[in-house]
Amino acid sequence: LGPALTAVDTDAGADAEADADAEADEDSQADLESNVLASTQARLAADPSDYSVAEDDTIEVQALETLGHYADWLEIRTQALRDLNRMPFGQAVVYGQRIRLDFSRVDRKTFEERRLAYQEQRQESFFSSYQIEGIKEHVIRSGESLWILARRTYKVPVWLLRQYNPDLDLDHIAPGIVVKFPMLQPIAGDARPVPTDDELG
Repeated sequence: LGPALTAVDTDAGADAEADADAEADEDSQADLESNVLASTQARLAADPSDYSVAEDDTIEVQALETLGHYADWLEIRTQALRDLNRMPFGQAVVYGQRIRLDFSRVDRKTFEERRLAYQEQRQESFFSSYQIEGIKEHVIRSGESLWILARRTYKVPVWLLRQYNPDLDLDHIAPGIVVKFPMLQPIAGDARPVPTDDELG
């Protein structure tokens, strides 16, 4: 009986060890997925823009987005969104504008995931070509337009400007307010000297 019991105990120990290894592999995979998710969320957390869908099925238009993007992510025709928002053909959405969406084909969660993935890809693509070498603090003067300063003077995309000024309402800037502009330089070897209008969003 002794040897038989020993054999059984050995098999049980091997099974337990195999189970432990499997659990360790699962834990390792879970940790990896958790770290990747945490990394993604950390990058998005640096962007104070609101990419969520409101309870009334509306969103705030953010930089780099078009009506065509929304239609693609919702899997509907662009004209359907124009009709829903009473927008004439050819009229583009405006940054900060609220748009009502149609979730008859895609749910909110899927839409938000597609929207975040697009924004993250665009921002990562931008930083593959440009780097930040410093910050310029600009005191707003009477008559100055923040958006003209961003696009023409400092050539900084709107989404990046918001990241460096998370506590400011950039839509309501008064004279005397200090705005931080990140100073961009092309990464060595990149042929583009400054961001294009499309990259500036």
